[in-house]
Amino acid sequence: MFDSILISIFISLPEAILMLLIGLSLCNIRTNIKKIALIALIQAFIAFALKIFHVPFGANTIIQIVSLWILVTVILHIRFYKAVVPVLTGTFIDNIIQQILISVGNLFIKFDFSKLSLEFLYTFIYSIFLFIFMIIILIIIKKRHFVFCDLSLEGESVGE
Repeated sequence: MFDSILISIFISLPEAILMLLIGLSLCNIRTNIKKIALIALIQAFIAFALKIFHVPFGANTIIQIVSLWILVTVILHIRFYKAVVPVLTGTFIDNIIQQILISVGNLFIKFDFSKLSLEFLYTFIYSIFLFIFMIIILIIIKKRHFVFCDLSLEGESVGE
């Protein structure tokens, strides 16, 4: 239980913030960081609840994507059909990075990755590498002004 709390605070929260920042940046949607932090905090609580109730992995992922989608829609006041693009984009990039890290880690380290969801120390070490790669991707997106799908409202901020 204590590991689940630590994972939610130190891993789920920053991961949700980075996923949102990447997804919103790729969609050219600028918003208040406080709103993103609020969404991430609620999302971390949802991730904690799903872990406590032992929701199976596939259903867990779908519930988190849908809840993030709803939170972005409600808190940032983005239309429902437009909010799905940054949420899915951020989630997709996060999952790609995780799969690459697990594959590379499995080649070189021969680590038991089943411990990642159960023990905080393993999850924390793994997440450090994940966050580094996500921050690098976010910096590249911001520096290069790369936009995957322009959903901006004529350059105005949303959710303020």
